[in-house]
Amino acid sequence: MGNVKYFSGCVVVFVMSRWGKELVGKRDWKACNQRLVDRGSFFLDHSILEKWKTGVDRLNEGKYGRQYEFPDELIYWAAMQHVVLGTPYRQIEGFLKMYFEGTGVGVPDYTTLYKRIKALKFDLEVSVEKKN
Repeated sequence: MGNVKYFSGCVVVFVMSRWGKELVGKRDWKACNQRLVDRGSFFLDHSILEKWKTGVDRLNEGKYGRQYEFPDELIYWAAMQHVVLGTPYRQIEGFLKMYFEGTGVGVPDYTTLYKRIKALKFDLEVSVEKKN
């Protein structure tokens, strides 16, 4: 009698036994690989660099005082990192410094990230489903 277990969204079928019986595993390796690859799509998209100037210009239109330096898209991405993954603001700053190294683009410091994320108006629903 076999049970079906889930591992990283990939079906693994095996025979249950407790003391050293043979494991019969069947995995959909193509689906497993694609799911693991898709996890990385959560990270920064290069399109942020392409839209940087227009995003900042849009924020600064008609603004008095100190101008914004970073587009909302970058701040939304940082908010997702902070809320979904629980990444601290200083760690996000370090990741951004590494990511944008050599591009000539400035990076927000952790206090700027905190203030901008706190001021954002967006709904984020996080749901965790457990597969049995």
